[in-house]
Amino acid sequence: MALGFRPGLATDEGALWMDADRAEQELKQSSKRVRDKAINTLISDMVCRMGEGYCPDLRPYVVRQPTFNASCSPNGMIQVYTGLLLRCTSESQVAAEIGHEIGHYLSRHSVLQARNNRQWRPWAWPNPSMNCTAFCRTMPG
Repeated sequence: MALGFRPGLATDEGALWMDADRAEQELKQSSKRVRDKAINTLISDMVCRMGEGYCPDLRPYVVRQPTFNASCSPNGMIQVYTGLLLRCTSESQVAAEIGHEIGHYLSRHSVLQARNNRQWRPWAWPNPSMNCTAFCRTMPG
């Protein structure tokens, strides 16, 4: 994926990005977002090191959620869940998960999965008025 890439709004990928942009705006205001400067700096620095030149396209958020995971939206929003941070015993373990999520972003796995899902379940394809959370519930796995 080219640095600064943004799909056209009239494309299926553009619709996914639009939903992810809306979800990111909600997350910015959410009480679930951890605003501790030290942890956010640590995670942001880690994302920039792992993402190399893609740092401007990747926006990490630490989210209060007990899940042992992280996620990356097609638009570059990375959510690192506190459940992951609590269970990892080293920064290397956190970095491994962040690197995994960056790999999904760079390979555009969200778009590929959505297209595959649409091919097999056309009723599950999002429309512009559907939010990302509802769409993600239709994804297999």
